[in-house]
Amino acid sequence: MSIGVADLSFEPGIRPATPIGRSLSVGDVVVYPRQGPCRIDRLIKQIVNGSEVMLYHLVVLDEKGGELFIPVDKAHTIGLRKTLSRSEIPALMAELSKRAKKSGRLEAGRRRQL
Repeated sequence: MSIGVADLSFEPGIRPATPIGRSLSVGDVVVYPRQGPCRIDRLIKQIVNGSEVMLYHLVVLDEKGGELFIPVDKAHTIGLRKTLSRSEIPALMAELSKRAKKSGRLEAGRRRQL
């Protein structure tokens, strides 16, 4: 049961002072499993059952919209992760292609197309 909420109002690009921030900051675009892309809008301090809990306030970036509140200390376990930058995508695609070739799946897919 919540008995108090405080908006910490971090500016975009500012990371929380606590070590549990896991390199995510306000303004980052992240991927939430089974939900899709979200933006970290702010950090919220909330008292739950007498303990202080830090939450990411996520804004869902799809046509349906919505918002989510994720405990900062559970974000990594839940699978919340930053999106790749444009410069990181070619390296990822090269690695995936290399792995597919190694496993033979890419060649098998090409044979089926012929």
